[in-house]
Amino acid sequence: MSRSFPPLIWLRAFEATARHLSFTHAAQELNLTQAAVSKQVKLLESYLKAPLFVRHARSIEITRVGQAYLPVVNQAFEDLAYGTHELFSKGPNDALTIRTSIGFGVLWLAHNLHDFQNHHPDIKLRIISNVWNENSSEGHCDLDIRYGDGEWPGLRVTQLTRDALFPACHPGLLASGALQNLASLREQTLIHVIGYAEGWSNWLREAKLDCAGDDKCLHVDTNNLGFEILTPTFGVILTRSSLARQRLATGSLAKPFSLEIPAQENFYLTQHETAIGHPDAKLFSDWLLARSNQP
Repeated sequence: MSRSFPPLIWLRAFEATARHLSFTHAAQELNLTQAAVSKQVKLLESYLKAPLFVRHARSIEITRVGQAYLPVVNQAFEDLAYGTHELFSKGPNDALTIRTSIGFGVLWLAHNLHDFQNHHPDIKLRIISNVWNENSSEGHCDLDIRYGDGEWPGLRVTQLTRDALFPACHPGLLASGALQNLASLREQTLIHVIGYAEGWSNWLREAKLDCAGDDKCLHVDTNNLGFEILTPTFGVILTRSSLARQRLATGSLAKPFSLEIPAQENFYLTQHETAIGHPDAKLFSDWLLARSNQP
């Protein structure tokens, strides 16, 4: 497809004339002579091989083809203005704004962000968090870390995690011998993290353990709250590998059983398809993808 298009000065003259339905008023707006604007419109009509205006003795009217062309020209100018603003109006003090689910933000991003800042100390970041994806339309962000199935129309989507689900507990509970086998889960309070597509019922079904803990359960809305509730004598949470990794590595969380099930929903990095975005967004996106794929 040819990228040939008429000069912007001709298009600007056409847009102003169509808006005012007057060469004189268009000329005043553009700080040109009436003759110059009229000539530019005639050059555009010659280029397009189509009349855009019907000229009368004391007035002009836009033709049907001119009416059809006007919104195309308007959109082109709006896109040009938006792109110019997005790329060049950001000053050196403008931060890259990243929105994240609070679980991923606290349990993964907070423990890895130092690596990005060490490699890019000149890039300013602004991190905002939310619990539910439904709030993701509120406020501006350059990049959005979401939990779900990856199906968000109109967004550019990159998968960050491929989680496994498994039970976790306080190391003291495991050391006490209270979780020697799967059946011992019947004696424990099972902590359910609401908002996820899969939960304890999926894992228990795979473990072939029916109805364990139905009479002793607790519901929370984030993994980090669930982790804080665990004590040496209380609670087993069904968690996901990306959120538990750091605590398992430091020994503040224990994994009593080897059985894991793959998560059907994961964390994704999203960005609007039409957004040009912050100039530092690609650097952060590339780092986040590489870092999240590390074992």
